[in-house]
Amino acid sequence: MTPTAGTYSANSTEVVVTISAGHNVQVGQDVFLNFTSYSSGTSPIDQIVTITAVTPTTFTGTIPSVSGPITGNVECYLPLNFCIYLVETGSITNVNQFFPLFVASIPATYVNQYFSLTEYAILPLINHPTVQAGTNFYSTNSTVAPKNRGLMLKRGQALYAAFSGATALTNGFYVTCQGGYY
Repeated sequence: MTPTAGTYSANSTEVVVTISAGHNVQVGQDVFLNFTSYSSGTSPIDQIVTITAVTPTTFTGTIPSVSGPITGNVECYLPLNFCIYLVETGSITNVNQFFPLFVASIPATYVNQYFSLTEYAILPLINHPTVQAGTNFYSTNSTVAPKNRGLMLKRGQALYAAFSGATALTNGFYVTCQGGYY
């Protein structure tokens, strides 16, 4: 993954990152910052920061204490947005054949090397004709009830995933679906 270049301004416990082209960061997400230059004092340590505020071109995160106000350049590993579409044709001829279902914004950090839409409760609850086994969400004996989340597709439908951006649909891919009742 290619980092996005930006500038930063840090005080004793907070860093504000500016990306002129904009960003897709949301409050509460984690972003890895690689500080490449600094104006004075000691360079902040490259780290994952939790975002506390956003504007269209800036985001703010908390950092361990640094010595005085510091400015410089930074490389940001921004979240990946997977856009999930429903497709009902075997031959795609235009973008009107894609029906957007949802977007999964996944922070680009080491803890997300494996990411499950079910475990993070991103998939919608399904209206299934068969009662599913399992426990309630976030109960004492289970943190997930995977059989209660998912998408029901009818014959001939497929899921298509793409990264957000200008070339999203042209560089996307079909998603493998598991079928059947359990």
